Amino acid sequence: MAHFWTIREFLPHMMTRNHGHIVTVSSMAGIAGTEYLVEYSASKHAVVGLTVSLRLELNDMGKTGIKLTTVCPYFVATQMTQQFRPVERFDTKMQTPEDVAMAAVTGIRRNEYLVIIPGIMALTPIIQSTVPKKGQQLIKDFLGIGIAPLEDTHRKDE
Repeated sequence: MAHFWTIREFLPHMMTRNHGHIVTVSSMAGIAGTEYLVEYSASKHAVVGLTVSLRLELNDMGKTGIKLTTVCPYFVATQMTQQFRPVERFDTKMQTPEDVAMAAVTGIRRNEYLVIIPGIMALTPIIQSTVPKKGQQLIKDFLGIGIAPLEDTHRKDE
């Protein structure tokens, strides 16, 4: 909800000037979804949808001086991710908050619409739009991309 309230507060002034830059932070989970993080993925999909729709609306209104950047990091080493372990066949390191901040600032300076960190993950939207679902799952399984909980969250109480 913070994205909505912040945009609602600042966008009218930006529209008056036809100038500004809105930066939202989502996640790769907002583009591709992530097992064991259903609620988190849904909220990050909402952020991506918000910025896509807002960009279209601003463009339709001729407000091309207002830029939007959505930052979508893969896994970031924070307290939240300590309860999971990345499951990857290839050694993709978890991003640090500093890695994400530097990539975000670079993307903002370049007026990039979407900043995906690490860059190799930028293939994800391309794969999603060109490869059938079965092929996507085969790629995911081959690369071993995903997470697993440290504890079995699907275990029934005995």
